[in-house]
Amino acid sequence: MKQFNDSCEMAANSPSAAEAGHGKPGFQELFRDVMSLAELQVALFARDLVELRRGAVGSLILLTTGVVMAIASLPVLAAGLGLLVSTMLELPIWAGLLITSVVLGVIPAAVIVSVGWRSLFRNLATLDRSAGEMRKNVAWLRRRLGGRSGGR
Repeated sequence: MKQFNDSCEMAANSPSAAEAGHGKPGFQELFRDVMSLAELQVALFARDLVELRRGAVGSLILLTTGVVMAIASLPVLAAGLGLLVSTMLELPIWAGLLITSVVLGVIPAAVIVSVGWRSLFRNLATLDRSAGEMRKNVAWLRRRLGGRSGGR
């Protein structure tokens, strides 16, 4: 990580021929700068993907666990405990089944899915760093090319 940060700092602080006061950049200087910038952008994106993979795995496990729990627990709990609740509270069978499945299946599953969902989107924000750097780099390249825009 330190080597990557040092490379970024060196590239950002080293003036090219054009920035040193020689006017517009020559093709070789511009090409060298663009290639250095592309290398740094790829390195940043690779680091972001590593961080995303690290964080997203846990989030996906939480989401999967919540979904599996919700699906697997509803019929079993509704049948066994629902009958028990309806018998003990002298309720109709459907009411006992409904109460049991909501309390033991739907509510815990909703909590787990909610936590996993928020965690996943928090980890996806990692890619915002690469996108922001790409926007800065494109703006820099446009300035280096003399303010020409990409449109016609």
